[in-house]
Amino acid sequence: MQISKIELREYLAFIKKVYKDDKNFKDNKSSVVKIVCEKHRPFYKSSLQEMVAVKEKDKILCACVLIINNKLPNELCVSFFEALPECREAVSMLIGYAEDFGRKNSCKRLVVALDGHVNYSVGLGSDTGVPSFGESYSPLYYHEYFENFSKVKFVSFFEDVSLVRERINEDINKFKNQIEKVSIEYADFGAGFNKTMQRYTDLNNKTFDGHKYYCFRDYEEDTDLFKDLRPLLENRNLIFAKIKGEDVGFILWYPDYNELVPVGKGASIITFIKYKLLGKRPQTAKVMEIAVLPKYRQFGVILSLFDAAIKAAPKNTKRILSSWILDENTKSKAITYRYAKQPYKEFFTYEKEI
Repeated sequence: MQISKIELREYLAFIKKVYKDDKNFKDNKSSVVKIVCEKHRPFYKSSLQEMVAVKEKDKILCACVLIINNKLPNELCVSFFEALPECREAVSMLIGYAEDFGRKNSCKRLVVALDGHVNYSVGLGSDTGVPSFGESYSPLYYHEYFENFSKVKFVSFFEDVSLVRERINEDINKFKNQIEKVSIEYADFGAGFNKTMQRYTDLNNKTFDGHKYYCFRDYEEDTDLFKDLRPLLENRNLIFAKIKGEDVGFILWYPDYNELVPVGKGASIITFIKYKLLGKRPQTAKVMEIAVLPKYRQFGVILSLFDAAIKAAPKNTKRILSSWILDENTKSKAITYRYAKQPYKEFFTYEKEI
């Protein structure tokens, strides 16, 4: 076995090999790998990256992208990790190489399954059910390869849409005075796209500064991320909350486009045709992110955003799903659980000091 640097096309081919017989796999991975790792993209230019694999007789056994985000220099991200079964020795060799790479670049720890930045992807999944759009997905045996690492847990929730609506309406009646000060405004993914991205990025940076794994985002990075999503997005999928004309929060949600995607495939022009032109509507709506500036975290802003999103969801929506939440973030878990009480899936990153 030997360590080899590989190119993006070889890496994408390995992803297909790992999941070729997986009847639940839907490819959320390939598009994100391209956004993060293509050399002309903004994130690549603000990071140090090395795409590496362990090979035996020219056959890839495991692979990852080693990423040092310039704004998170203490962390070496072992990103987009993929491996064949029963490859402990190969994975051990890969991690040994990663440790040396990290030390040479003055990193203090490895973080497995932090894919450059939390806005891209985080965590190895612990469930092999069909993944929702944007959800991390991986074979369960991946966790065995990192059993000697420290584990960081993320959780998610779901609920029947009628119950979510009922609980929100109850709170609307209870907290009318708090929500009267909040105005709601949809994003503009048309001519105002760049301005929308600036508002989104500014709120992210102000809201999540100091949160685990989060680091400052440039406008260009988020604009590039949303550029690939833009054909599927509608203005109502990103909703801003304002108080006295100031942006104080947002909620990002969208239908689970993976309900329109065949097994083994990712969202594509065919998904766009089904959704935008043929009017096919997924039955699940997914709340990807909610952010409120610290000084405005009174309940009225959060409630107003949830209310706006549930009203904007298509009429055929049957289920509301949350994205990942850091398990130790008790406040975020509590507000999500207030409306969606059913546990969905868990995800894990793995850390090791070097």
